[in-house]
Amino acid sequence: FTINSTINTVKKMNRDFPNDATYGKQLVYLPLQTFNTSASITESNIMFSIQHTWTSFRYVTEMNDRFLPQYNVTSASLLYQFSFESFRPFLKFESTNIFNQSYQVFPLYPMPLREFHFTLGIQKL
Repeated sequence: FTINSTINTVKKMNRDFPNDATYGKQLVYLPLQTFNTSASITESNIMFSIQHTWTSFRYVTEMNDRFLPQYNVTSASLLYQFSFESFRPFLKFESTNIFNQSYQVFPLYPMPLREFHFTLGIQKL
């Protein structure tokens, strides 16, 4: 189980010209705060994991007068590993944005709704 959070106070510290009104303002598209939590459970050759991310609003103008709203995204995966001599084949099923959250990281570029991914892979030991 993990929890982490980041606070980004990334501000413009150079003036492009005298009396630059954007001086000291938060840089665009960088959220002020993110919060992540994840948990995983492993039983024998099976692992289930879930992750939730909350992202605060992001300014979209250098004047910090318009912003994109905060959003929450939850993803989950199920992994099954086989055991062979020097290889470890696995099957993995993932779903991102499982609650079908509509959100944008950049203006006018909506992120995908619920997605499903299936992976067949091999790890060498």
